Amino acid sequence: MIGRRTYTEKDIVAGLRQSDPRIVGFLYKNHLPAVVGYLKRYSCNEEEVRDLFQEAMMVLFQRIRSGNFSEVASVKTFLISVCRNLWFKKSRKLKEEQLNDDQEFLDPDKDTLEAIFQIAEYRLYFHYFNSLSEQCKGVLEKYFRKVPMQEIADHFNTTLSYIRKKKFTCKEQLIQSIRHDPSFKELIIND
Repeated sequence: MIGRRTYTEKDIVAGLRQSDPRIVGFLYKNHLPAVVGYLKRYSCNEEEVRDLFQEAMMVLFQRIRSGNFSEVASVKTFLISVCRNLWFKKSRKLKEEQLNDDQEFLDPDKDTLEAIFQIAEYRLYFHYFNSLSEQCKGVLEKYFRKVPMQEIADHFNTTLSYIRKKKFTCKEQLIQSIRHDPSFKELIIND
């Protein structure tokens, strides 16, 4: 085995039994790139592959030293298989953790639900508000900003009584449009 750059399967197993650093170096140099290429197809980055390869090497050492290594498959195939299984196990665990995190997200507290309903109400309101005439939008905008009614009348060059009536009719039109929307009924039921 001394000075060789390639080793047979028997040489590799014998070298690992004796903890030969040249065999370990050979495995890293010749088999790690194949494992990296294989696991990259499963979204595993090179650093993770190196960690998995290290674990797979430990499993290989234990199997060889305990006499449980079956020489049916090559060492390279064994390392790829162990790394793949370790990666899938790690991926499953990460997905389960993410599902648990998502479950917490999907189980919102009362404040979150109220915020969601408020957003839905605002969207509904603005949808119908934007469908009003320009004059209705102008009157209601000023009214909602607490602009005095006389000032609103002056802005539109009309009388105070006309603006009061216009504000009332525009507001009623907005309310009726919202109430007839099916999503408003859903918001009321969920409220």
